[in-house]
Amino acid sequence: AKTPSVNDSLPRGSGTPNRHGMPQLPVGQTETKKWPVLDLGVHPLISKNKWCLRIDGAVEQSITLVWDDLMALEQTQDVQDFHCVTTWSRFDLRFTGVRFSAIAALVSPSESATHIMCHAFDGYSTNLSLEEV
Repeated sequence: AKTPSVNDSLPRGSGTPNRHGMPQLPVGQTETKKWPVLDLGVHPLISKNKWCLRIDGAVEQSITLVWDDLMALEQTQDVQDFHCVTTWSRFDLRFTGVRFSAIAALVSPSESATHIMCHAFDGYSTNLSLEEV
């Protein structure tokens, strides 16, 4: 299936245009006011003094950030819509955190890098295209 794009002659979905010019509610999604919690059923307890973010692979400089290192980076607030793969959407959510570009600047991804592979403490993993972040 083709991914909807702002470049489509008629972007698919419904609702008012979001900040990217796309309909706020994508095709096949249902708006919710709740905040459904979906997880793997594993709830590891990780103290802040044991938490770390390791970035390695196709980068010029591998690093490991501890909690205080991450919190010392510039924190940014943003408002986004959240579209879950389980077909629910929630609009205008406020997030606070460190922009990916700030972390990428610390490690300098190589020109051959195309994706980010994320591994969580509970065994969950996913990948993200660098084009999307």
